[in-house]
Amino acid sequence: MVRRDIDRRSLVRGIGLIVTGSAFASVGTAKQQQSKDNGGARDGSTSVLTDAERAGLLFMREEEKLARDVYLVLYDEYGLTVFQNIVESEERHIDAMAALLDKYDLEDPATGEVGTFTNDELQHKYDTLVSRGRKSELEALRVGGFIEEIDAIDIQEEIDATDNEDIERVYWNLLEGSKSHLRAFVDVLDFRGVTYDPQVLDQATYEQIVAA
Repeated sequence: MVRRDIDRRSLVRGIGLIVTGSAFASVGTAKQQQSKDNGGARDGSTSVLTDAERAGLLFMREEEKLARDVYLVLYDEYGLTVFQNIVESEERHIDAMAALLDKYDLEDPATGEVGTFTNDELQHKYDTLVSRGRKSELEALRVGGFIEEIDAIDIQEEIDATDNEDIERVYWNLLEGSKSHLRAFVDVLDFRGVTYDPQVLDQATYEQIVAA
């Protein structure tokens, strides 16, 4: 299944996605209040997933694999510790998404081979980012930042699209991971005397993330 609205995303081009500075900060409080107003979010144990939730789970499963696969290739290329460290975190993200697919009896779209994807858009994105990252170490680090910016946006959209408590919990963990990974790439570039400029996020949201 191909995720909804994927054509409107600038997954490869990296343009046209703007997230306001307050989006990441305010959504948690709003969702918590909504849960209270509705008598509590669905716990996921017996609920039926919406089409949007199903599509989101399938997409995020492969998007987390994409991040892991790109970082594996770039670590092999340059031997930078930051890629090795984040690969370990991405493995946990992949496992968390796999557990959700298993819980809801969804067919896993992820292949066992590095660099291959069921979703054609993600396949193209992977090919493009690996090619870009192989140009230089600095470009590889910028690719890492780009991936984490995109992940943060996509995960936030999935949080907004569900009121299923167990799905939300996994997504929140993934979101915090993406923010942490972005800060790691920014720090490595800063150590090298290079200023990282956000590639997809608006400046206010980017600054909010790196200042945490």
